[in-house]
Amino acid sequence: MNTLFFFLALLAIGATVSSAGIVIYNANGNANIATVDYSAPFPGVVGPVYVPNCNATVSTYNYLTNSLTFIRDVSGTESFVTANTADTNSTNWKFTYGTSNYQIQIEGLSSDQTKYNNIYGAYTKTGNTNIYIFQYVTQITSSYYYWRGSYRGQVFVPSLQTYFVAYTNGTGLYMKSFNTRLQYLSEVKVSFANNLYPITDTPLNLVLNLANNAIIATVQMTDNTGDVVYGLATYDLTTSTFLVNRMYGYSNDVFTATSPAMNNYLYTFAIDSMGQNYLYTWSLYTNTFLTYRSFPETIIGAF
Repeated sequence: MNTLFFFLALLAIGATVSSAGIVIYNANGNANIATVDYSAPFPGVVGPVYVPNCNATVSTYNYLTNSLTFIRDVSGTESFVTANTADTNSTNWKFTYGTSNYQIQIEGLSSDQTKYNNIYGAYTKTGNTNIYIFQYVTQITSSYYYWRGSYRGQVFVPSLQTYFVAYTNGTGLYMKSFNTRLQYLSEVKVSFANNLYPITDTPLNLVLNLANNAIIATVQMTDNTGDVVYGLATYDLTTSTFLVNRMYGYSNDVFTATSPAMNNYLYTFAIDSMGQNYLYTWSLYTNTFLTYRSFPETIIGAF
């Protein structure tokens, strides 16, 4: 990339938006939380704190209450952890640990972005092919609804007060929607458009652009040479179509986390075939790539 363009892009980002964010990653047998300056020329984690002797799995962040909720996995047994901080620039965290462990596989979490920080989630169980959805505040409530399928992603859209869950079955990809009481609203069959290469049926890691309520998915494709190519796609609620934009990663870079955009810039963490980690910056003004920088950790959650 042209060096002048690289720094001009970073200056443009820094001049228009807050560049601080929160990331979560696993290292040395611990779940780690840190802040990150997305606009730094050589970004890295700042002020990491850790939850010992566990791995973090899925997570969600409430931007109103500055609360990070994630799942702590200890030898296959999962429990909730909520971490609160003053804002995305803070390195001081207060942890609250869930009192119950669950012999289930929690697949996704989504905050409703209110002061109550209601968490919507989905889980699966060993021995069946059902997807169960639930609400969590201080504990999991009984599952309100379940159906057969393979989980692919979820997101809560505050402006619609709607919880979306994507899944596949033997006939294709579908999106179910539910209200805030987890009452079923609708289901649509979902398609893809504008993709350069065939789509692989893998988790979509849905996130929300909080600036315009656009649902963004990570999609995996396979190019003509057999290499894996990842990209980002925006969901069109009117046509039930994921529109694969011009935001493609380099061949064999695996996207591990994308931050929910609160502005018109998006950040994606990736790992290449050699185990090196990178941070992509995208412009949602033009749906194009801006910068590509090395990063020291493998990020599994970004906010």
